[in-house]
Amino acid sequence: MHCYNDPRMIRSFFNALDKDYLIKFVLLFLLDLALSQFATELYRSGTAPTVIYLPGAIGLVALFLWGYGFWPAIALATFFSPLLNGALPLNAAGASLAHTAQALMGAYLLRRYDFQPLLGRIK
Repeated sequence: MHCYNDPRMIRSFFNALDKDYLIKFVLLFLLDLALSQFATELYRSGTAPTVIYLPGAIGLVALFLWGYGFWPAIALATFFSPLLNGALPLNAAGASLAHTAQALMGAYLLRRYDFQPLLGRIK
């Protein structure tokens, strides 16, 4: 019989997690959440919507450079951002799904067509 609240089991789970992954995950989550809030404040202040949505760009870059495994950080940040601004949970879930799919599809296409982000290619 397994005891799921055994402290040794919990410690072994957290020791198995890659600390580099966790640091990047939290960094991506916080950056995406902060930029989402910033973009919302810009829009509320009467400024025209930005041409480049910074949280979308950050998500795309993170998934392209670090891998698809960081999609939950994007999904969580883009779910909580609308909730912090008073949106309904269903609307927040829709926004989260759309932004996460956008970043995943963009990263997939960049990888599929062998995009090289090095400036050395420019002549």
